[in-house]
Amino acid sequence: MRVRFNAPPMNQRRVTLADIAREANVHVTTVSLALRNNPRLARETVKRIREIATRLGYQPDPFLQALVAYRGNMKPRKNPPTLAYITNWDTCYGWKNVTAHPQFYAGAEAKATELGFRLDHFWLREPGMTHARLSRILETRGIHGLIIASHQREIDVALHLDWSRFSAVKIDYFPINPSCTT
Repeated sequence: MRVRFNAPPMNQRRVTLADIAREANVHVTTVSLALRNNPRLARETVKRIREIATRLGYQPDPFLQALVAYRGNMKPRKNPPTLAYITNWDTCYGWKNVTAHPQFYAGAEAKATELGFRLDHFWLREPGMTHARLSRILETRGIHGLIIASHQREIDVALHLDWSRFSAVKIDYFPINPSCTT
């Protein structure tokens, strides 16, 4: 079976991110972020850049995307993206004394490392911590992936984070109702 690739005709130049950036009067990095729906950009900016890309006839080059992915995996990142491991116990590391919870963390950390992420622990009972403050801290640090884990039964509370900014998974039984919707 032959795979067909819809390349532009030989006499027509492919539309690049630089072309879109020039038209939108923004940096190429902004175009790249917009085309990947990065939440750091305003929705209006993403929409405007995507409309320009469509109008100009931009199509991503799957071969270039594969090359970037390959090159990205060749050397370890100096600052890998971070995932948050969120716990809620009487003490910061109280979960380490409970059956299976240390293994949950070890497994999450091992898989995160394997996938090129770093795992940072966040304790909901940190003095002065509120759900709104945790949302701001995570957003400021560029953390968009959350693992909701190891919540003590007696202090189980629904989580009220700004869920429009995060992707989350929950492990263990608690919190019963993480309220992970926007």
